[in-house]
Amino acid sequence: MIMKCKTKSTLLSLTSPKKQIFQYINGPVVFKGCINKQDKNDLPTRLFLSIGYRSIPIRRTKQSDGEIEFCHYFSTGGGLKRLQFHVHNEHGSEIIWQGIIYHRPPKDGVYLSSGALPPLPSSHNISPQQCGSVSAKIAVILHLHYLDLWNEFAAHISQLPQAFDLYISTPDRQCTQAREIISQQFPNAKIFPVENRGRDILPFLHIFKQMPRWQYDYICKIHSKKSPQRFDGDRWRRLLLQDLLGSPTIINHTLQRFTADSRLGIITPFDSLATFHKTQGLNQILIDKLICKLGLSNASFAFPKGSMFWARPQVLEPLLTLNLGPSDFPDEAGQLDGTMAHAVERAFGLAALKANFSCAETPDILL
Repeated sequence: MIMKCKTKSTLLSLTSPKKQIFQYINGPVVFKGCINKQDKNDLPTRLFLSIGYRSIPIRRTKQSDGEIEFCHYFSTGGGLKRLQFHVHNEHGSEIIWQGIIYHRPPKDGVYLSSGALPPLPSSHNISPQQCGSVSAKIAVILHLHYLDLWNEFAAHISQLPQAFDLYISTPDRQCTQAREIISQQFPNAKIFPVENRGRDILPFLHIFKQMPRWQYDYICKIHSKKSPQRFDGDRWRRLLLQDLLGSPTIINHTLQRFTADSRLGIITPFDSLATFHKTQGLNQILIDKLICKLGLSNASFAFPKGSMFWARPQVLEPLLTLNLGPSDFPDEAGQLDGTMAHAVERAFGLAALKANFSCAETPDILL
């Protein structure tokens, strides 16, 4: 469904913990999404809250979305950005502001008609000049289940300005073909054939255990998720990759945050740092077992939703003490939750807790 109309130029600064900033301006663009006919009377507000306010699909350009209608613009370089969302609905912008006030207490919003928005904390407001290349030993660990996504991942991996080692796991049925394709761009990549079990988690643990992890300052864990159960699965993957490996500036900014905070252990994409007690789903029993094995008692912790992130290798060392193997992971049957793979996704946060490191997100202001 496509909805178009003109809106007045308005600025809204949300003083939420994530410090999200939105700017609405005139111009043609569209919202696209999964439409529930029962909500059609409140469609503009619902789309804004689910797509714009929560910063899901319209953050990126047509290069990542493959949709020329998503003409979302950013200024170049690093530093504070005003996110320009073009909002269109037949009722104008008033229904959107009503939706914001309904879902957010007025004290959380500051409306501005013109002028500069209040700056973010200095740690989130780094200029391009400050984002020089960071010297570090890096390993990228990719689980390539979908070989047709290789070019997309290769393009993002190639954004790394530093030298790096590339470790790739792929199902054994396609390992020979994967080697041929990958070696054309990364001849030194280390390829690991794996069983189709444990999603991206078991292959990661397999590589992490075997690699000389003590040689690296940081690792970047990524995987070729398609999330077919989500209508925006491909777009979600692109957003995660963009926030982790979108450009040399993004990468250097991430590494500088590690350098600035010696207790920062994991950096996730924007809006991907979840809290377990809010998202436990069907994983409570498995997580309780992992908590016990790690000698922890705190059942509330942050973890990287989507299991793509940057991390210090030592942060993930506690995972190896769990001694998980293929027999701990069920046969692949398209499960949506409640498996050991889902539990270990959350256990990345447990490992950070055990190792006394913190987790953080990439800011939504640096491109």
